Amino acid sequence: PLPSGRLSLRTALILRWLLPVLCLIWSATYSKEVFLASFANCALTYIYDEMGYAEGHWAGRNIVNAMGFASFEWGACLIASE
Repeated sequence: PLPSGRLSLRTALILRWLLPVLCLIWSATYSKEVFLASFANCALTYIYDEMGYAEGHWAGRNIVNAMGFASFEWGACLIASE
């Protein structure tokens, strides 16, 4: 959407920071554990993308990536068990 002009950079940045907040609020309606899994996933996504672990050393990148997958699976299992 950005290259085609259907979405401006400003709108993309607003969505980038608004959607995780909405996700956390929605996760909190399920349970405290789901909220914590969602928070962990958001934090690890921030660490991976914004703090440079995506371009960093392979060990740090893989550890953060594995923890992100684990938090995603943790949240999915919690929601599926309800």
